[in-house]
Amino acid sequence: MKKYFCLLLLFASFIIHTKAQNVVGINTVEKTSLENEYLISTQISGLIDVDIARVIYNIEDEHTCKKTTSTPFLLSQKNNQVKFYVIAVPENGKISISFNITLSEKKDFIFPIRIEYSKDEEKKIVTLPSISITDNLIASNKTETNSNSETEINNQKEIEKIANEKAEKEKLLAEQKAKEKELAKQKEAERIAKEQAEKEKLLAEQKAKKEELAKQKEAERFAKEQAEKEKLLAEQKAKEEELKRIAEEKLKKNADNKTNNNSKTYSVQLLSLSNYSKERVDAYCKKHQLNQEKIVVRKEKNYTKISYGKVSKAEAIELQQNLKNKHKIANSFIVLLP
Repeated sequence: MKKYFCLLLLFASFIIHTKAQNVVGINTVEKTSLENEYLISTQISGLIDVDIARVIYNIEDEHTCKKTTSTPFLLSQKNNQVKFYVIAVPENGKISISFNITLSEKKDFIFPIRIEYSKDEEKKIVTLPSISITDNLIASNKTETNSNSETEINNQKEIEKIANEKAEKEKLLAEQKAKEKELAKQKEAERIAKEQAEKEKLLAEQKAKKEELAKQKEAERFAKEQAEKEKLLAEQKAKEEELKRIAEEKLKKNADNKTNNNSKTYSVQLLSLSNYSKERVDAYCKKHQLNQEKIVVRKEKNYTKISYGKVSKAEAIELQQNLKNKHKIANSFIVLLP
């Protein structure tokens, strides 16, 4: 494997001094035996008392990165950035990162690097030397920060630029999130309104069905009551006609009986004599003050029947009552004359 080192003669060393500590970053790049593949190593020191850190390489997603087994940190490659997450920085403040990168094509590339870390609950950002890979030359830098140097000013501007870009990005994300939230609320409101409309439609249909069923039942009940009423009226009419017929028959029968009674002759029988004598009958009439001209004598078998009057049946009844009250004849009865 052919190895290329960044020469100090080609690149000046820069030292970045901060009030809290000096952060030093050294990059080395080696060409591997595979086409367009390189081994990148980054040594960072000066992270004394740092809690957590994140090293960010601005590498496009078109390149493939894979960490080596000697690098224990978590690697993430997305959104044109390769990030290594250092959960626990060693007490000596030094971390070592190495990974293989396969370039998408054979040309010159420059990959900026920065480290973000937290110390005493304060977040800090330090720009590290970039990695340059050219067709015939591989360059790596060793940089330290100096608070009074031009590099620190550039780094501070870069930090401010990154912070502004981050703030702008966060603002954009917040606005986008607010829009998405508003859109979600609007969709939820539309969904609720749609469900409510469907529910109201369903309730209206159910109500219409119930009303239609109630109308149908009411119509059936009315038809049934009407049929029963008509049946009752028919039965009542038939009964009235039957009573009328019976009454008419009775009237006819009574009329016939009356006609028959009026055409027949009745008499009130007074005596039934086995030895008839006119003198005896005259004596009887005299005793009860009867009109002898109204005496009717009939012969039946061995007896002579003596009756009084020739009248209708109704008149015979009235005559019998008169004989009893006025003529003191108690034992008499009505007979039909032949």
